[in-house]
Amino acid sequence: MDAARVLPIVGGGLFLMPLIWTAGSTRQGIIYIFAIWIGLIIAAALLSRILIKEPQSENHGATDLGQDSGSV
Repeated sequence: MDAARVLPIVGGGLFLMPLIWTAGSTRQGIIYIFAIWIGLIIAAALLSRILIKEPQSENHGATDLGQDSGSV
């Protein structure tokens, strides 16, 4: 779950990398941006498959909102 939250931040940092390059051409920057974009799409797809397979252990009773807990 934490990787899904960190992925957009890492992606944003990677997208900003061409701004600090001193040497390089526009062509290299464009190739880099599209490579990062494709990599983030693949990473998000893999993360979504992994997170769907994981049991949700954080919210044990979150779906049982209608049941009375017994305490008054």
